[in-house]
Amino acid sequence: MSFTFFDKQGEMSFVYDDWDSRVYSSAIVENPAGTFRMFYTAYGSDVLNDYGPAMAISTDGLATWSKPIVGEIDYPTVAGDTDNNLVIFRDNDTPIPMEFLDCIWAEGQYLAMVKQKQTQAQQLWKSSDGEAWAFVQNAFTGSGDGEYAEGKCILYDGSTYKLFYRSNPPAQSPARRSLGYYEAATYDGSFVDQGFLTEFTSPDVANQFYDMSAWEHAGAWWACVPFFNSTTQKLGPLTLWRSEDTGESWTRRGLLIDMGESGTFDDELLAGGKPILVNGLWHMMYVGSSEDHGVWPRPMVFAWATSSSLEGPVITWDAPFYQTKSLTPLIGPAGACTRAGTAGYYDSAGLWQYAGANTAAFSHDPATGESFGLSMFTGHTNIAPSPNDLSGWTDTRTTNAQSAGISPDGTNNANAISEDGSNNSHFVTVTGIGSTNSAQHTFSVFLKASNRTWAFLQHYGTPTALSAYFDLVNGVTGAESGIDDAGMDDVGNGWWRCWIKYTTGTVSSDGLLIAPAAGNNLVSYQGLSQESILVWNAQCAVGSFPQPYTATAHNSDEIDWADVSWYNDSAGTWYFKVRVADLSNDRFVLTIGAIASLGSDALSIWFDLPAGTISAFRGTITGDDGFIQMAGVAAVDTWIEIAVAYQDDDMVMYVDGVAGTPDTAVTVPPSALADNMTIGSNIVGGNTSLLNGYLAHARYDATRLPDPTVQNWSQGKFGNKRAGIGLSMGKMGM
Repeated sequence: MSFTFFDKQGEMSFVYDDWDSRVYSSAIVENPAGTFRMFYTAYGSDVLNDYGPAMAISTDGLATWSKPIVGEIDYPTVAGDTDNNLVIFRDNDTPIPMEFLDCIWAEGQYLAMVKQKQTQAQQLWKSSDGEAWAFVQNAFTGSGDGEYAEGKCILYDGSTYKLFYRSNPPAQSPARRSLGYYEAATYDGSFVDQGFLTEFTSPDVANQFYDMSAWEHAGAWWACVPFFNSTTQKLGPLTLWRSEDTGESWTRRGLLIDMGESGTFDDELLAGGKPILVNGLWHMMYVGSSEDHGVWPRPMVFAWATSSSLEGPVITWDAPFYQTKSLTPLIGPAGACTRAGTAGYYDSAGLWQYAGANTAAFSHDPATGESFGLSMFTGHTNIAPSPNDLSGWTDTRTTNAQSAGISPDGTNNANAISEDGSNNSHFVTVTGIGSTNSAQHTFSVFLKASNRTWAFLQHYGTPTALSAYFDLVNGVTGAESGIDDAGMDDVGNGWWRCWIKYTTGTVSSDGLLIAPAAGNNLVSYQGLSQESILVWNAQCAVGSFPQPYTATAHNSDEIDWADVSWYNDSAGTWYFKVRVADLSNDRFVLTIGAIASLGSDALSIWFDLPAGTISAFRGTITGDDGFIQMAGVAAVDTWIEIAVAYQDDDMVMYVDGVAGTPDTAVTVPPSALADNMTIGSNIVGGNTSLLNGYLAHARYDATRLPDPTVQNWSQGKFGNKRAGIGLSMGKMGM
């Protein structure tokens, strides 16, 4: 599985003025004083002829941007109207549009490259403060026949300047765009064309290299490069490249930012800016649009994205169980399953299978084939005798024919329960099953329509009337009597797992009954000889839901990780996609901490009582406890996505995109560092508060990610369209 390196945080709010009804090509530059300037192309009301570079400022480089009144450029072309933030907007006071290309801070000044649209000349400018600019020279000029080089970015390695450009068709035949660069020893020197770079020569017409922005970090040069797809007429996605020789050769590192959904602001990724590092987190502004590339003028907006690493998220443990169907994660060490005996599950073909002792089970939806991921259930005992073939059950006006049909395990071992011709009820029963006094039980049977299309299940004893009817064609339950609940689960190929949930009284002698029915609430009728239903694998067990079938006993599943060297006790972000089958008790998703003190010196996430509540706890023995609880967000047999992030005095939780109340009193690291992790249980080796459900995906980032990213994780978004966040950019006087 691949991840985009930067997580989208959404569209930035932007206060537009007459001179920037649309925006394009942003670059954020930090100078040695620690302040930031953002340079971009501002489009006026006449978007075809009226645009030029503008500037905004920030003290933190992220959320607080303002548009200063620079007072350098007349807009519109009326003398004295300089109440704007435009720079390098006019060439000799003529209405020639200028397009901002790139800006860097080098040799104690701002250095910018802009394009004069009338002549296609790539101009170099300089400024000491980012406001008043002086023309340096024309770096290179178009030939006039369309084979011109369009400037993209500036790279300065301390001794040499490189001006990267994109060729425009028909510079090659067939027409393909490529990236190359000019080089000079000084910014005002003579730049010499070094030609196209092999790795940036488009391999075909459909996918062409279109743009480039470059920056230096950790002794290497990096570049953001979008593609243009001439078939779809869209720009994007943005890709990340790295150079070890100051831009003379490049290696692709992966997907930096992916495109959004059709009709959204990032349906097309027009331009990627240069990321900046603020407080250990990378921030990047880019430009997106909801319209195709060929539409002009089209809406263009600023958006932003973040990442804890240029090489991608610091994912030190990632286990998409639904995909790998293994306890060996994509990232991180393998876990171990401890379970005596087998565990049943549905494979990808919808067939019932068994995982051996100490082997994890990975189940699927038998009707659709959807992968549920890791299957974890509490231990239970089947008290129904002869559950496979019903050979120990008593026929009353019925005949039990074995090996009469293909069962849910794909073999010919289903039973046909056929009625005789009497005007009466027709059923099979078993008595003396030994139910537990005053306890909730679930009786389940796999049933399929044959000649008869209705069935009837009953527990009899104390109380006497505990039953329900089932429509085996339409998949609906009918009349019920005395039970807590009834249901039927589609297991494919016309089979249903039908069940009744009920609470016993004082049981002395009780039994189970399975019968064909002539319709809803019609178990006694004039029989037709050999009319039947198909039956397979009966189960009766203490519990509030139909647990995975077992002929005798299912031991509890325990999944542990003894190697947690990848875990950062001081900070982190977790994600879980999980579903539970019942909420009759606390259902734990995760506990990680010191094995001697799990539960009191650990991070735990669980489905809490009362029903519908999800809780997260970051506990320490000697310090504060971080605790977040969200009520009314959980339900049984429903996929829930949970994301929890924390660092010192800072803990948040989101469930399906909804935020809980943050906790600002949590102390990390704990006094005892983590040495074990258990999934689906409260305490390692304790088998308490087990999950009773499925875990599709779990992942961990060793940093406390920003809240918008945490929220998007809780919606399963790891690089797709992100929720918006308001970043204010308003005018201010200087």
